[in-house]
Amino acid sequence: MKELIWQGMSEEQLIDSWGKPIAKDHKVYKTKTSGTYKYNQIGKNRFGSRVQLENGVVVGWYRK
Repeated sequence: MKELIWQGMSEEQLIDSWGKPIAKDHKVYKTKTSGTYKYNQIGKNRFGSRVQLENGVVVGWYRK
């Protein structure tokens, strides 16, 4: 998918586009699940790109 992402894409589409993340954080709440996929490690616990997901759907991202 030429490394493109957009809001509303599924977790599977994200992995197809950017590959498997280096690290993941997940939180489970009463009404939703929230997660952060981390890419492009630039330090011990620093990453160049982070993608936010809610209930398995991309809701935002940050890329340096």
